Amino acid sequence: MEKGRYPVWEGFLVHGAILIGVVAVLHVVFSHLTVAATWFNWWVERKALVENKPYLQDYLKASALRLLMFAYTIGAMMGVGIWFSVTASNPRSIGALIHNFVFYWAAEWFWFIIDVFGIAVYYYTFGRVNPRTHARIGLILALAAAGTLAIIVGILGFKLSPGHWLQTGLSLDGFYNPTYWPMLFARFALMFAITGLYAILVAATLPKDHPARLEVTQLAGKVGLVGLAVGVALVLFWYVPQLPQHARQVLGIPLVIQPVFFHKMLLGVAATALVLLLAFLAPRAVSRRAVGFLALAVAFLGLFGAERTREAIRKPDLILGYLAANQILWVDLDFGSRKIQAEAPRLDQ
Repeated sequence: MEKGRYPVWEGFLVHGAILIGVVAVLHVVFSHLTVAATWFNWWVERKALVENKPYLQDYLKASALRLLMFAYTIGAMMGVGIWFSVTASNPRSIGALIHNFVFYWAAEWFWFIIDVFGIAVYYYTFGRVNPRTHARIGLILALAAAGTLAIIVGILGFKLSPGHWLQTGLSLDGFYNPTYWPMLFARFALMFAITGLYAILVAATLPKDHPARLEVTQLAGKVGLVGLAVGVALVLFWYVPQLPQHARQVLGIPLVIQPVFFHKMLLGVAATALVLLLAFLAPRAVSRRAVGFLALAVAFLGLFGAERTREAIRKPDLILGYLAANQILWVDLDFGSRKIQAEAPRLDQ
């Protein structure tokens, strides 16, 4: 069967893939930021308690307020936008994910509810509860954020590498797919690079003579550099080797993965590494808001290239080996009590 013979949604300039890509990358930026920022803030708060540095609380308040006002609101809106855009362009794809992982989605929303209420509780309890109790609230917030990541990674990875699900039809086999663990740890590490840029930007909003300004900037550079190095290493030496053979072949086809996307990724990694290195070695050089905004903008381009590449390497399928890009089931699957018949032969006839 030649895939792509049946009608698909194709817009002028802005088509389904572009719409999903823009919304999804915006969501990725804010969601990744909220996960790692909660852990970074918890670490800074523990540092303030152990080393008796109460002035670090000013940074924590500024960070929590911006997370509450921007990351958790815009990020949540972009999450809703993903559901809208995917349902409009690929309804059978999202339908397959819902049918296979409905209780996983429910668990992810449970963690997300704790996350959304947790950031409000965390911010409004500054100075109103015991400092150690407040640090525990921060830890609960960080664990809930990590919980959302741990679940959503399994569902996203299923589309690219369904693994043994194609033989068993069991949701756990699809969830713990071959790319689950490398993607989970790689994303978790790379999140700290984004958070490092965010922390530099927030620290730059503090008064110039504030002691937390340069100290937090240097800490952000250190944490961000470690996260970036570990994340890139995990992608190159664990995630990519675990990709299905089809995906690795598509990576080398310029007509599918245009070189410009690799250039965006390299630019994003290089610019992020440079800013974080300067923050660690010479924090005064990056302690301006303009530097933070510019670094985040370049990091966004890098993320767009990475997410676009990850989505493209499973083509011409939406779910590799199961659902074609034209939303036609093209394989027969026998799951014992449940059988799935290919639709392509009947449509061809």
